[in-house]
Amino acid sequence: MKEKQFKITRIIIAAILSAIVGTSIIHGNTTLPIIAVITAVAIMHILKRQVTDVLVDERIEKVAGKAAQKTLTIWATAMAAISVLLIAYKDVLPQYTQTAYALSYSTCGLLLLYSALYHHLYGKPDEDPDKRIQG
Repeated sequence: MKEKQFKITRIIIAAILSAIVGTSIIHGNTTLPIIAVITAVAIMHILKRQVTDVLVDERIEKVAGKAAQKTLTIWATAMAAISVLLIAYKDVLPQYTQTAYALSYSTCGLLLLYSALYHHLYGKPDEDPDKRIQG
C-alpha cells in the first residue's frame, strides 16, 4: 500500500468512526463507540504495517520526541504548582481540596508512567535502543 492510499483510507475510517460515535451518543449507546474506536485503531495499525513508503523520518521523530518532552515538563510543573497552591490554601478554598489532591496524584502517576516507559524504551546498556523503541 502506498502512502496516498493509506491517507485516504485513514480519512475514510475516521469519517465512519465519527459517524458511528456521533450516532451512538445521540441514541445513548456507550458500548458501540468503545468497540468502534478499538476496531478502528486495530485496522489502522494493520494498514500502517502494510505501507511500503516511509511515513516518518528520523528528523520528525526527533522533533516529536523533543516536543513531547517539553510538553510533559511544562504540564507536570504547572499541575504540581497548581496542586501545591490549592493544598496550601485549603483553609481559604476548602472546595478545591479534593481537586488539588486528585491533580497531585494524577501528576505523580503521569511522572511514574513516563519514568517506566523511559526505562523500558532505553533498555539495557548492551541492547540496541532502536529495536526497543520500534516495539
